[in-house]
Amino acid sequence: MTTTSGLQGMFTLRPRAGVAVNSLLVYATGGWAYAKRTFSQDLKQDSLNYGQTGSVSRWDSGWVVGGGIEAALSPRWSLKTEYLYADFGTVSFQSSGTCDAAFAAACALYTGEHRQKLTSQMVRVGLNYRFGY
Repeated sequence: MTTTSGLQGMFTLRPRAGVAVNSLLVYATGGWAYAKRTFSQDLKQDSLNYGQTGSVSRWDSGWVVGGGIEAALSPRWSLKTEYLYADFGTVSFQSSGTCDAAFAAACALYTGEHRQKLTSQMVRVGLNYRFGY
């Protein structure tokens, strides 16, 4: 069996709140996430030449939480690092089986449900510039 899954793009909308100490901000963040995810599964059984293949690719909403540290390097520049955990729930699809001609009718009756929960963990580093200061 070969299983692949992936996150092809992600957008988040989230506020952050924290505590500033001198030129350092320690913050927590959380909110809404929107991502394109893919999931495919290919099952092969050699004895009957049985196979079952399917995939799904779609945009889904989820949630994201995390935290980070941002340090001011100057009045206009800051450097930050943050950790984010995103959850997009479970994705699933159904597929029908195929096999040698002698067993084709029986194999076509079998349907399988393939499901997978998608979560993502990220560590991001950024350099920020503040305009209009």
